[in-house]
This record gives sequence, C-alpha cells and structure tokens, in this order.
Amino acid sequence: MTGQELFNQRFNRLKDSIAMKKTDRPPISLNAFAFCIKYAGGKLSELCTNPENGNALALKGLLALEEVDSTVLATGYPNMIGAFFLSEMKVPGRDLRKICSGRSTK
Repeated sequence: MTGQELFNQRFNRLKDSIAMKKTDRPPISLNAFAFCIKYAGGKLSELCTNPENGNALALKGLLALEEVDSTVLATGYPNMIGAFFLSEMKVPGRDLRKICSGRSTK
C-alpha cells in the first residue's frame, strides 16, 4: 500500500468505529510516546535534551509497531506538552535538578 492508501484505510477505520459501523478490526490509538522512544532504542531524556531527535525516535518506534491507527500527540516537545495538559511541565536537567538540590524553581 502507498502511504496515502494506508492513511485512508486507518482514517476510515477510525471514522467508521466512531460512527458505530462494523470495521475489520478495532482501531488502535496510542498515547505511548515514552514507550515508542524506548522501543526505537532511545532514551526518554533525548526528548528533553534534543526534541528533534526524540521526536524522530518516537516516530521510528511508532512506525515499527505497524498496526497503530493513530496517536494522541504528534510531538513531544516538553513545553508544548505542559500547555496541552494545562499544567506546568518540569523538565529533567532544567527544573527537576533544582528541586532535587533543594532550590526552588520559582
């Protein structure tokens, strides 16, 4: 299948499932960014220290799983994730180091 055909197949599977129509199988939607990075052989810290590489690893891991129809987040940039969840995001090596050493982050 071409990339466009694969996209259409998976997108239609999601739409049909939402519309309560019969599908060939239940759609799979992951919110597993950390797992995908580890599955691709990377470290989660790469997402914070090198977001471009971390996102590439997450995509590599997601594609390796093959049967995934969709993902919840398309990127894993720490400052954006905090905004998405309407919460403050503490980044390892930047904010968490200050907390662990007893210094305030404010």
